[in-house]
Order: sequence, then structure tokens, then C-alpha cells
Amino acid sequence: ALPSTRVFVAKADRRVVGTMTLIVDSQLGLPMDQIYADNLGTLRGERHQLTEASGLALDPECRRSGVAVLMRLIRLITLYAAEVLRSSDICIAVNPRHATFYRKALFFQDFGAMKQYAKVNGAPAVGLRLDCDLLRSFVRDQREGRPVASQVYGFLYRKVEVDRALSRLMRDRTRVFQPEHFSYFFSEHEAWTTAAPEDKAFLMESYQKLASYGTQNDGPIANAIGYARRMGLALT
Repeated sequence: ALPSTRVFVAKADRRVVGTMTLIVDSQLGLPMDQIYADNLGTLRGERHQLTEASGLALDPECRRSGVAVLMRLIRLITLYAAEVLRSSDICIAVNPRHATFYRKALFFQDFGAMKQYAKVNGAPAVGLRLDCDLLRSFVRDQREGRPVASQVYGFLYRKVEVDRALSRLMRDRTRVFQPEHFSYFFSEHEAWTTAAPEDKAFLMESYQKLASYGTQNDGPIANAIGYARRMGLALT
């Protein structure tokens, strides 16, 4: 629940039909550290700026449009990581059944062997990562009319779609948590009570920075910080 975390939502007829989350690496690490800490540590040691895409969920009632929904989510999350955040890598842990799609269609590379992942009820997972420099070069090729790397990339990163997506992403990038979200993610969740003091300090520092920004630019940020304090979110 860091301010940098983003949840991407796809809707059809005002109904949510898909979601996907992007987590930015920090002192708290990434969810994938649970099984790929050594692999991620190697990338961090090489000064990679990591993000993790996770939490993909599609409405089973929208099977006909499921692929289109997935493609829209992938377009948004990859452009946000590569172009807005200027990340170096997008990491994912996926079921081996789906890994081939990510490798062949989206140019993800292997970086973690298959392991059992407790976070998804012990199901098998493999670690993959997308080089954002490679992605940016593909987007640039598409924009400048050069041959595309694949049909999927040709569809995902058409100039008109990229321009539309980036315009929306830049407009929405300062959206923040509201007071009720603080209540859910912190005071009403065991993750806060079980967190180490240094992690609590890091969380509060992250939101304090937003509060400083919010006093001048975005009232809801300062309001949310004030609410957190009233809820008694001390560091110990």
C-alpha cells in the first residue's frame, strides 16, 4: 500500500472486468521476493530500477473479450512502468502454463526457475522479466514507422493507442489514497500490526512526503495523512 503502487482497472459498461497491479521496488521489496529474493537481489546489485506486475484478475463472465481486456491492461501497465516511471525491468511470477505467451509474444525473459508460490496457494510459478529499454525501442520503432518486433507489439503499441494511453497515464499519475483507504490498508489490517518498526517508519515517511506535496497541490493527500494520524498510526 505504498503511494507508488498503482492498480489498473478495465471496465465494460461501467462494470469492472479486469485488474492488474504495478508495484515499485522499495525498502519493503517486492511480493516476488518471497521466492525470488536472490534473483531480484542480483538485479538490484546491478542498479536495476525494478517494478513488479501482479494481481491479474479477469471477470470469467467476459471470456469473449478476455484477451482484449488483458491486452489493454498490459498496454497501460507496461507504458506506465517504461515511459512514466522510466523503470529498467518489469518482473512477473506466472504459472508455467502461461509463460510461453509472455516469452514469445511480449519478449519477457526467464530469470527465475520454477518454484511453488505460497502466495497463490502453492501453485507453481516461474520468474520472468521484461527489459524496459527493449520495450521503449519497440515503441519508438512503431512511432517512427519501422518494422514492428511482433504482431502483438504492433497491436499493443500503435502510435494512436500509445499517445492516448500516455495522455491518460500522465493525467492520472497523481491520484492518491483517500482517508478510507488508509483505514483499510493500515489500522484495519494485520500487515500494519505485524510490520517491523523500520518498515512502519518507511511507510509513514512515504506518505509524509505526499502530505508535504499535498499542502500545495492536492488537498486529498493532506486530508488522508491527517486521517492516518487521527487513527493512531504510530511507528511502534
